[in-house]
Amino acid sequence: MGVSVLDVIRNMRRAAVFAALCLCGPVAAQDVTLRFPDGSFEASGPLLGFDGEAYRIDSRFGVLTIAASAVTCEGACPAQADPPVLRLDGTPIMTEVLVPALVDAFARSLGLRTRPVSVEDSVGLLLTTPDEQTVAQFNIATSSTTTGFERLVASRADIVFADRWMTEEERATFRQRGLGDLSNPLRKRLIARQAMKLFAGKDVPLASVSPRELVKLTSPGLGSEDVGLVVPAVEVEAFADRLRILQRRSAPGDIAEQSFETTETLQGAGEASTSGPGSIVVTAQTPAPEGMRQVPLSHGCDAASAEDASGDAYPLMIHLWAYTAEPRLPELGRTFLAFAAGSEAQRVIDRAGFIDQRPRPIALGAQGERIARAVADLSDELTLPDLQKAIERLKGFDRLSTVFRFSADGTGLTRASASEAQSLASLLDSGRYDGRQLLFLGMTGSVGSAAENQQIGHRDSQMVMDVVRRAMVTRNDRLPMVHIGLGELFPLACDKTAWGQFVNHRVEVWLGPPP
Repeated sequence: MGVSVLDVIRNMRRAAVFAALCLCGPVAAQDVTLRFPDGSFEASGPLLGFDGEAYRIDSRFGVLTIAASAVTCEGACPAQADPPVLRLDGTPIMTEVLVPALVDAFARSLGLRTRPVSVEDSVGLLLTTPDEQTVAQFNIATSSTTTGFERLVASRADIVFADRWMTEEERATFRQRGLGDLSNPLRKRLIARQAMKLFAGKDVPLASVSPRELVKLTSPGLGSEDVGLVVPAVEVEAFADRLRILQRRSAPGDIAEQSFETTETLQGAGEASTSGPGSIVVTAQTPAPEGMRQVPLSHGCDAASAEDASGDAYPLMIHLWAYTAEPRLPELGRTFLAFAAGSEAQRVIDRAGFIDQRPRPIALGAQGERIARAVADLSDELTLPDLQKAIERLKGFDRLSTVFRFSADGTGLTRASASEAQSLASLLDSGRYDGRQLLFLGMTGSVGSAAENQQIGHRDSQMVMDVVRRAMVTRNDRLPMVHIGLGELFPLACDKTAWGQFVNHRVEVWLGPPP
């Protein structure tokens, strides 16, 4: 008898996961009939998938997931002993380097090996035991975020790696096909981030670029005739998504018709930048185009460092998501995504040159720059004793690098922050910070009175604390949580631009000393 993934997991992790699954492409388009034993219900249609526990078919009732134990199967029913196949698709930013690295690390975490195999239109990786028995297969296709969503809705992919949020049209298509809401927290997971940087040719005299200036450069009729933008083709979707966000916060007008040049390679982008009077290359790739210098992207009054960027604070931070075909993703996919959110995978993400999701504690004594800014930016309504009181309250605490930020209307969390709330809840469930007090601090800019801003910070910090609490599945009384509104005491940027106001409006999490 062959070795199954279930055998490997049970023996090495003591966890019951993948039984013999089958999501095999060759049978996915063939018809089956599922029938209750008493004849009270019957559904027929193309088989979309089978995970050893449930069938998924495209029937006249829409896409149905039915427990295998409840029905009999007739027609092109899957072979129960075949190894599971998971189909991954999406943006080259992730699928060319990061996803294969994660699959390899996932295999090693199970005591397995990966071996490449020839697969049409994708890269196949077999997961094998040391004696070369295949227990699973990952097929990794490189297309684009848009194409990945199309294949997901057509049941030609199980997980899509996206460099942008889905559009309302894409979301509506999934609902119309009976595939549920793709924005459901169970359907998506923030895997990593990547900062896009600006590189200028020698003929571009700009010392820095603000979000508003960047939007103008890409808007017909507003851009400069002397400076243009060049973007590698594989990063166009991610860049366009960030521009739409910047437009809502930084500049008026319609950005649907972007005006920038695209090239197939980063080398081509560098060559294009020198062909005109002056160009700026926007890319998350490394190394930098030859002969070009990096241009800081400002918060409005200050330069924003891509290297020190945290979350949404950097205007061109790409969010890299994993979307699933349905809430009930097959066991192989669920286990892989759970691994991708763990600490071992986060180290792989970091080594691959991406920004991982690990919250890092930062001691109060290591935050002299932000304290110096707080002293320099004290408003007429706040005094040095107010700041000293706040600092005194934070003595002995460490600030987590996780920061929660708010949507354009200020009433809810950004999509990335909502995902981070789930991740923090999972971390707390694991017992990582048991016995340590969690302090949620609500921060704002200086627009409005100091008293009003303190109230906003109080409201926001309570809201984030409640979101994290609700996301936890274990008892949270072992984790004392407190929320405080500090308002405008600790700004990160000036408030002269909408982006600076967005950066300042946040909730931070601070950890008390260990018990």
